[in-house]
Amino acid sequence: MSEADFAASFARYRSFKGEVGEPGRIDAGAGQRYITVPVRVTGTLKNGDPFTLAGPITLHRTGPVDGATEQQRQWHISASALKPRPGAAAPATPDQVTARFRCRDGLAFTAVFDNAAGTVALALPGAKVQIPAQRAASGIWYEGSGYELRGKGRDATLTEPSGKQHACRDLDN
Repeated sequence: MSEADFAASFARYRSFKGEVGEPGRIDAGAGQRYITVPVRVTGTLKNGDPFTLAGPITLHRTGPVDGATEQQRQWHISASALKPRPGAAAPATPDQVTARFRCRDGLAFTAVFDNAAGTVALALPGAKVQIPAQRAASGIWYEGSGYELRGKGRDATLTEPSGKQHACRDLDN
């Protein structure tokens, strides 16, 4: 998309506001860098209707490798998964899903997935932690504050800061 096309894409809006969440971890490989950031955009269309868009935006840049230009080493948007969300322009209740997990070793915890913010809040015995979503090829992947939650379907693995892993299952789905 050219600069002019990008600018023209805003013609249908009367007003808009973007909220950028906590960026995920930088993924690196073969001299490339990627980072996913949760974004929520609210506002009013030219016809007066409110709108809400939310989802992840992926940024990309080339690392400091031989032959990379200054422009290639700058962050730019490489992908956007912003999708229309129900609700008015004012912040609405986030799209949240709650899951209760029980692990093979007896650990039980609750996870509140906030799809709009791209985070999960874990209620663990003796600890509450919120961690950001990461870009997963398939399933879920949240990592931060020393914790990692990965899963697909009803199965998930929770890794604690100590490195201890728990094989778990969603009791609700």
